[in-house]
Amino acid sequence: NTQDSSKPSKKGGFDLDRILAQVSAEVYEKWDAVLKKLEQHENKHVKWITAHFLRKLSVEAPVIVCFVFACVFLHFLNITIAPGISRWLGVKDAFYPFQPMQYLRLVTHI
Repeated sequence: NTQDSSKPSKKGGFDLDRILAQVSAEVYEKWDAVLKKLEQHENKHVKWITAHFLRKLSVEAPVIVCFVFACVFLHFLNITIAPGISRWLGVKDAFYPFQPMQYLRLVTHI
């Protein structure tokens, strides 16, 4: 009575592998839809970036991709409309573990 390794195991009444596959498929579909919209953009630079950079990204780790976009957005804010934001989001010379802002700065360091 051995379990077939080709079938995903069910734990806790739900099939985790099936759920993850569905989420992954939905992420790919949404990513492709975003890229299609960007390819229709009138700006030639947006089209070029989409074709030569964004289409080559593999969205295997959507959390990491979102983090990268958040970092790029924060850099953009820092150099355009909020030049002082780096003082709030950047790690200082010393780390003080009892200051909650220090932990936020570890993640948002710019």
